[in-house]
Amino acid sequence: MKHFSIVAFVALSILFVSCQKQPSQPEKQTFPTPASSEMSALRTALTLVKYGYREQSPSALIEAANIMISTPQQPLTVEGTRSSEDKVQAKPIKVIEPAVILADAKEMADGDEMLLAMADKVLMKMEAQWDKMRGSFDGPKRRMDYVSGKGQMIYNIPFRAGEIGEVTVLGSGDTDLDLFIYDANGGLINSDTNDGDDCYARFAPRMAGNVTIKIVNRGTEQNDYSMITN
Repeated sequence: MKHFSIVAFVALSILFVSCQKQPSQPEKQTFPTPASSEMSALRTALTLVKYGYREQSPSALIEAANIMISTPQQPLTVEGTRSSEDKVQAKPIKVIEPAVILADAKEMADGDEMLLAMADKVLMKMEAQWDKMRGSFDGPKRRMDYVSGKGQMIYNIPFRAGEIGEVTVLGSGDTDLDLFIYDANGGLINSDTNDGDDCYARFAPRMAGNVTIKIVNRGTEQNDYSMITN
């Protein structure tokens, strides 16, 4: 019995020392609730944009523009840092803005009066809300950028401690993109590494400071993407 007690004591001591040596890592956060209504709407819009251009569907593009206008966004002005492998832009980025989307939809409509009227109605709505969409709305922020094949982009964006943050990334469909979110100490707090280039992550920083957003291109071709943060 005494021998067993000594062995148990030694084993517990080794376990204690081992635990003490392990660096503390933040736990990856999980949120059972869905994305906010604004983020969900914009994700839907971007999905419709991708579908509309792929299938040459003017109605999908018109509805996408309508959603984007109904969910005002500001430009995200934070510049990203490219990896050493990602210095040369291979092709121009496709601009995803309501006015451009509507112009493309009207061209795809090929004279269809009903579709043209739908596009003009959304265009009038956009013009009526133009002043509201320029700087006064403190809502989602969106940035368009690209990441070359096997490259990565890194953004450092300030978030308030304890408040829910959201990041969504939707690429052009050319490659698989992965999304990683790190706290101010460099600890991974959330990620989306599913197949495809539709990524989403929620998080709540435990400390104020810059949150690092890293987008990794797993493919060999350039991928243009829209990134939205709340």
